[in-house]
Amino acid sequence: MRRAGWALFRFRGAGTNIGMQVMRWECVGDPHTEYGYTPVEVRPGPPTTGEIFLMDEASRWLSFIDDNVRRRIVAMRMLWNDWSGRNIYSYRKIGREVGTSATIVRIEYYRGLAEIAQTLNKNYSFLDRIELYRRVDLGAS
Repeated sequence: MRRAGWALFRFRGAGTNIGMQVMRWECVGDPHTEYGYTPVEVRPGPPTTGEIFLMDEASRWLSFIDDNVRRRIVAMRMLWNDWSGRNIYSYRKIGREVGTSATIVRIEYYRGLAEIAQTLNKNYSFLDRIELYRRVDLGAS
């Protein structure tokens, strides 16, 4: 789930930019940028096709969770930033979003993962579909 969340975090589709540019002509520019120096923004590379496939499969697994709030908690918690080694949303942030405590969010998160695991254990065809991509993409890491 974390690998799929990291791929989703790096995915840049059309209309996903949350930034905004503002230009004022009356201000004096920064002396570091006036003479052609511009700092390079380091961005994570786009996900590979195997990572996108795994992201789609993991997102499909969210439908195995019956409760809408629990599904939302697992979806928010699966977003992972590989650079910082942390989840994008902490249990506390998710608790504020859904209106409950961080402890209840943690319990519901693990219940949601248990529902996904039970469904995958009943039907191995879901796991067979990702085995090829796991060997190709995850074997190097």
